[in-house]
Amino acid sequence: MIDERKSAMSTAEEDAEWRNPANWHGGLLGLYFSRRDPRAFVPKRSGLGATINFARPLGVAFLVAILGFAALMFWLTRGTSR
Repeated sequence: MIDERKSAMSTAEEDAEWRNPANWHGGLLGLYFSRRDPRAFVPKRSGLGATINFARPLGVAFLVAILGFAALMFWLTRGTSR
């Protein structure tokens, strides 16, 4: 079932949230945290690419999955180089 609240925000409202400096933290790191913005990934403030909306569960789950994968690869390959 699709959550209607997530799709209720217009593109203009999403862009307004993205432009709001209060939603950006961490200085040069550019951490984005907006509970009102339904997107898990948003464009970076400068340059190409995207960043995670840390207020969205999907964004946080993605970060945890990437870090978990990196830790698993480290654990599986430790001690294999001789």
